[in-house]
Amino acid sequence: MQYRKFGDTDMEVSVVGFGCWQIGGYYWGHVDQGEWIDSVHRALDLGITFFDTADFYGFGRSEQVLAEALGDRSDDVIIATKVGLVSRGGRQDFGADDLPALEDHIEKDLSRTHIIEAAEASLRRLKRDVIDLYLLHWPDQATPVEETMGAMAELVEAGKVREVGCCNFSAAEMHEANRSYHLAAHQFPYSLLDRTAEQELLPACQAAGIGGIAYWTLFKGLLTGKYTQHSAFGVDDWRHFDPAFQGEPFRKSLAIVADLKRVAVDEGLSPAQLAIAWVLHQPGVTTAIVGAKWPQHVETNVGAAEAVLSNDALKRIDEILQESRA
Repeated sequence: MQYRKFGDTDMEVSVVGFGCWQIGGYYWGHVDQGEWIDSVHRALDLGITFFDTADFYGFGRSEQVLAEALGDRSDDVIIATKVGLVSRGGRQDFGADDLPALEDHIEKDLSRTHIIEAAEASLRRLKRDVIDLYLLHWPDQATPVEETMGAMAELVEAGKVREVGCCNFSAAEMHEANRSYHLAAHQFPYSLLDRTAEQELLPACQAAGIGGIAYWTLFKGLLTGKYTQHSAFGVDDWRHFDPAFQGEPFRKSLAIVADLKRVAVDEGLSPAQLAIAWVLHQPGVTTAIVGAKWPQHVETNVGAAEAVLSNDALKRIDEILQESRA
């Protein structure tokens, strides 16, 4: 395993992180809790030290199960959790039928009152005295950034948060927040099938000394190479409703993945390892978080940490992606 620091901080994390969204429920189909906990244990054994969750993942369930899985090894890792998403009316009984319009039931709240209360609740669920990295989950246009960052600063000064970051902010929103209180990290989607972050976010993070956390590194599993045009997703899996997994967009992505598979074979890697390793080769990326339902998924993911892609592989990947835009 390789380790890197977030921006100009002294917080060091494994380059492959463990994403904990899946165990929250109602998004990714059935996830067996016992097997998921076994996956966390395998991650620890293989040197993963960065675990990413959020209070909105299962309305605290992800944090609770992560705490159970880590047990007395919790102090050996860096935990990032997030704040800022709430359900309208406090509803928490979401299921498969709600997935198509789930965003209609979600509100953003980065007010001081909510942040302070949410941090205390996350600490209780995580069974910790301090949150290592507290991320603003989504920007909240209704709350002044000074109020939001003031609350985060309060938590740091009180010793309840070590470092502050943001998630899903634009480069401009990130800079505005960073002017109020220095951000250690910014989390954003980034993969071979979504390179939007290269346009502004990655250069902005590098210039400001902010570490980059890539999520959806495997583009919701598509870059694992295990799907075909005949693959189907249950109604309890939001990919069932995702346009990226339907019609022409899905067909084009599968064609790209087929080309990338050949590069992976020549590099002695699985398609997933190639995708993760590519992200880790990009300037400004500190860590790539990847979910796992089973221990063998963790083993595959960790295999990307030591991979050094050849210049030929990087050139071929670039050609494949350029051709796909033509």
